[in-house]
Amino acid sequence: MRIGLDLRWLQRAYRNSPEGALGGVGMVSETLWRGLARVADEAVLIALVDHGPLPRPVEELVREAPRHEIAVVGWRGLCPLLDRRWKYLTLVQFAETELGLKLPPLDVLHLLDHAPPPRGLLCPSVVTLHEFFDKVRQGWPIYRALCARMARADRVVAVSDAVGEDFRTRYAPRPDAVDVVRNGIDLDIFKPFDGDHEAVRVRHAIKGPYVMHVGVLTERKNPLGLVRALAAMRAQGREPPYLVSIGAYHAVPGRIERLQALASEAGVSDRLVVLARGVSAAELAMLYCASLGLVFPSLHEGFGLPAIESLACGTPCVVSNTGGLVEVTGPLGIACDPTEPLSIAAGIARLMDDDAHRRRVATEGPIWAQGFSREAMARGYLEVYRRAIAEWKKR
Repeated sequence: MRIGLDLRWLQRAYRNSPEGALGGVGMVSETLWRGLARVADEAVLIALVDHGPLPRPVEELVREAPRHEIAVVGWRGLCPLLDRRWKYLTLVQFAETELGLKLPPLDVLHLLDHAPPPRGLLCPSVVTLHEFFDKVRQGWPIYRALCARMARADRVVAVSDAVGEDFRTRYAPRPDAVDVVRNGIDLDIFKPFDGDHEAVRVRHAIKGPYVMHVGVLTERKNPLGLVRALAAMRAQGREPPYLVSIGAYHAVPGRIERLQALASEAGVSDRLVVLARGVSAAELAMLYCASLGLVFPSLHEGFGLPAIESLACGTPCVVSNTGGLVEVTGPLGIACDPTEPLSIAAGIARLMDDDAHRRRVATEGPIWAQGFSREAMARGYLEVYRRAIAEWKKR
């Protein structure tokens, strides 16, 4: 089986953040390639990349597959200065999908970043849907059109039941063509760490007990709710923990200034620590283990990789009571209403006070996370690929 994996998002993520703050799509791309390299011995993995330099971590990743190829596709990377412009990239993606891509011989094409399949393909296509765009819910025509074009794929894979049901209900012309394969993580990295937690705090200039948020705090990630939760704790006479926000803020202009302004307005700027260039996966795992817990009260979240990473490390987490986060954390997540700062504050208080829950997560969290391994994700996608190929051959 010749599997074409679109690694262009991962390639750009490493260009923007060599330290390894890849974002959700980048992490999934990297983890899936590693999983397939381990469980799909009969397959040839073809890395589809942009023009221009290939970051060393991507080169090394590709070589992990016993049988692999690299193919440069599309138009992106030909004009690096223009590639920084959102409108240009949108136009290029539209042209690539509507006019077609020149691809190597493939048995199946897998697009990992919400990109619709190109027209004129000579093989079946699989598209991964990471979340159901909140702007689609608001009726934005461009996003509604994007979802309609994604539905051209032979199989659409949702990363959670919540995302899959949403897409089936609203946009899937063939509901039976929507599968669910949950994201996986590297359990060799995300696991309990018994080392010096104080050394982790010192290394990142964190002055005391802390909770953490992973990923750039865009509006969908609810930065206002988070800082208001800390302010609510202070108003109740309790000093809140430090909030350590970890993400590639340098790649999102203006976002760190927005977060700092919100914290200042809420009167909790002294509790904010931003690791603005992200950290490696190994360092992130140690930060989870040294923390009071993860706080992840997104307004919309299709899956939420940080939640399962936290549990895999034996660290409790506060998550929104909506979307895919409920599925990811199961009985171990501390659910909150993301629209209510007092609810988020109550969750943070539990991270500080509930020793029984902490002990439970330390024991059960790594066991729960076994169901989200990279190998389990890879096997799930292999089944989808085989189904797509079998259906294609019946045409």
